[in-house]
Amino acid sequence: MFTPSPEYPSVGNLTQLSFNIQELKTCSHIKNANATVAVINNSTANIGTGTNKRTPNGDFSLFKNIAAPAGSFTVKYHFTQAGTHQVITRINSKK
Repeated sequence: MFTPSPEYPSVGNLTQLSFNIQELKTCSHIKNANATVAVINNSTANIGTGTNKRTPNGDFSLFKNIAAPAGSFTVKYHFTQAGTHQVITRINSKK
């Protein structure tokens, strides 16, 4: 589950992106997970190996190796422009 706070972020203000990771079959929290989060300001941005990249089509931020020992984690992010953004998360866990 993904929840931004505030629910409707505004440009320049700090937004907390909260994630709760659950097992689909049991709805229990997944323990000892690691996550990667990408926030893309333009869906045509090309994700490379850097942590913050600006391309002719837009820019994105990448947060790597985020620990989620109890099945939840947060990322704090400043949106720098108005518009539609994508938040993509990859979860790795040993189950």
